[in-house]
Amino acid sequence: VIQVKPQLEKVLNLPPDALTKEIKLTQQLLELFIEYQIPSDVLSYQGDAYEDDADVSGEAKLEMVKRNVAAMREMLDESKKEEVEAAQQVHEYEKAELKQAFGFGGAPKMAQSRSRAMPMQMAFGAAPPPMCAQPPPPPSGPPGGRPAPPPPPQPQESQPEQPVERPEAGAEAAPGVFDVSAIPQALEERYETLDVDSSLRPT
Repeated sequence: VIQVKPQLEKVLNLPPDALTKEIKLTQQLLELFIEYQIPSDVLSYQGDAYEDDADVSGEAKLEMVKRNVAAMREMLDESKKEEVEAAQQVHEYEKAELKQAFGFGGAPKMAQSRSRAMPMQMAFGAAPPPMCAQPPPPPSGPPGGRPAPPPPPQPQESQPEQPVERPEAGAEAAPGVFDVSAIPQALEERYETLDVDSSLRPT
């Protein structure tokens, strides 16, 4: 097991057993050495060049180390505070940019300008922009989700048949209509006129 306190006492130029009862100071020293990588020359006891270290008591050396640790921790706290303030300024700047881009109420500038322009258009007689048409609601079917059956076919009324009128044999045909039933009579009349000696016979 490596004893940490004796090594710290040698590094900080402190007499032996100077850190035995200084538990909080030991924790602060380890934090500065390990986490922040602070060099030992900044925290150690630096005696006067014209003064012998033997004449300085161990309490005076320990007090100087405590002052060095307190000054270093104060400087680190100020640095952290400045970093926090800088982060807050960046956050406020980004927030202001978002407000400027989307408006103070959170809506985009285009929507705000459109809402402001609508009263002016109505005042000058212009029609407001058309709203988006909503799709029609789906047709309501019968309960159960089944399609409705088709209506039964209605019976068609039967109309009485009208008799077809046929022309009589001796009746005259209407103008522009050729009567086929008058052909035999016309042939007989021609036979009697042309066949004087009755040479034509029916077969």
